[in-house]
Amino acid sequence: MKLKKCLVVISFTLLFSSFSYSQDVTLTWTGFDLTIPIDSKSQLDIKPIVRHNLNGDGYQNLSVDLFYKRKFNNGYFGQILGRTWYLKEATYRQFLWLDVGKVWKFEKFNLTQKFRLHYAIDISDNFDGDFLRSFTVLGVPLGDKLSASFNIEPWLSLNDDIEISRLRIEPGLKWKISDQLGLSMVYRRQIESVSANNQNHIVTTLGYKLDRMPAAK
Repeated sequence: MKLKKCLVVISFTLLFSSFSYSQDVTLTWTGFDLTIPIDSKSQLDIKPIVRHNLNGDGYQNLSVDLFYKRKFNNGYFGQILGRTWYLKEATYRQFLWLDVGKVWKFEKFNLTQKFRLHYAIDISDNFDGDFLRSFTVLGVPLGDKLSASFNIEPWLSLNDDIEISRLRIEPGLKWKISDQLGLSMVYRRQIESVSANNQNHIVTTLGYKLDRMPAAK
């Protein structure tokens, strides 16, 4: 119970403290995640995300994620992901990601450690960096349908200078509305070590999971 209360207090403290970063850009990320089960251990997801700048610029861009996830024994999993960005006034961008990770489940919480190889395809005048990203996520159930999470995500640049160039801190809440429908809300504080372009992200995702098709007989 103490761990649950502590995580909730930290999450809401960081969420409301975001308003003190008035000099930083605040963006909303609004997504819809459609999960298509393939079998008991694998799934395909389609996830469009729309971004808006709350500091006055309004609509920023749209991206579409496509990813395949496979669970293995003992909590291990792997993912292959692709994100296509459709920018407002520029050529589109393309990212390819490869994830490997493991989930540990305990009596009152779970811990996920995931590593992501982040590769950006250079298109026209867009030259995005490549990174190795680490996700350390603590999840705590707050009830039958509500859970809290806290993620720390450093980005290791793989380009000219090998260094931690970005850090994300993400407290969040997830509401299981039904067996198929869920809503997650995350506050993300993004800190840049090589520039002053720090950002606040308010990330909201509505998820819907289709029923798995019965196996052919």
